[in-house]
Amino acid sequence: MNDELLQKNLNALKRHPTAYSSVAQVAREYKPSSFLVEIAKSGEPTFTYVEDGQLAYHSRYDPVKEAEKQVQAAYDQQTHIMLLGFGFGYMAEQILRKLTQRVIGPQLFVVEPDPAVFLTALRSRDLTAFLCDERVALCVGLTADQIGDFWSSNLDWTAMERL
Repeated sequence: MNDELLQKNLNALKRHPTAYSSVAQVAREYKPSSFLVEIAKSGEPTFTYVEDGQLAYHSRYDPVKEAEKQVQAAYDQQTHIMLLGFGFGYMAEQILRKLTQRVIGPQLFVVEPDPAVFLTALRSRDLTAFLCDERVALCVGLTADQIGDFWSSNLDWTAMERL
């Protein structure tokens, strides 16, 4: 882990105050031993959650290519997308590449229920461009009711063509 990288990402995350607060809270009790961060064959970081068994979050070969394939298979010119789970952000970055039709307000709503997963990503990848993108809204560590409230106050339903 690179402290400079984490600080750079945290500074960019301040643009999302609710997510920043969730990450700051979990950082006090963060257990890096819960996450095995490895380098995929492509050179990109990937991780496995190792508590209660092992759960790999990304391809150990090429997580970027895996994300490209998944987005290509599911994207159908939507103007707004809700992504459930962030991992290391590979899929979120691919979605942003597809969102070429700009509308007012956020277009990609990322819901990551576990702030520790998000913190692991911030410790492992430079996500500053993603975090600073105006099309991104983050719901990190929020309850379902809080996510609903967030959507109500941040989504311009009149600008939506397809969800």
